[in-house]
Amino acid sequence: YVRVQLADWRNLLLLVGQAPAIGAMVGGTFGVIRVPFAEQHAADAKQVLFLLVVAVLWCSGTAGVREVVKERAVVRHEARFGLDLRAYLLSKVLFLGVMGMVQAALLLATVRWLTGLAGPPDLQLLVLAGTAVAGVALGLCVSAGAGTSERAMTVLP
Repeated sequence: YVRVQLADWRNLLLLVGQAPAIGAMVGGTFGVIRVPFAEQHAADAKQVLFLLVVAVLWCSGTAGVREVVKERAVVRHEARFGLDLRAYLLSKVLFLGVMGMVQAALLLATVRWLTGLAGPPDLQLLVLAGTAVAGVALGLCVSAGAGTSERAMTVLP
């Protein structure tokens, strides 16, 4: 699965590039949020952090939501000949989870640079990385239950 994904360099580039693009939109919307008024900074920081969590969930969920449904026929065929479904799903979770973590790191770095977001970056990254893995798992679950890719994309939000 990793080899297949790495061979599709355009898709990989889109996956990696969307996080800084979203980070630039968040940064452009909020600007520098470090202000002398603690209450205003706290309110802005909460909004920025909320948007980071939603963006990471959206990006990682979208990455996983089409995976199972688009390969359903092949998986059913291969399962009759010994495909281990746990290994199949683990390959998806590992690769997409790592990609989600990379996206989360790029998104956080971009937003921190543009907005001056305060707080411990390692803790923020840990929360966003966990959110990315949860988003991938959620996307894969939706994909497994959907009949078509279109239906999976409709259900994801």
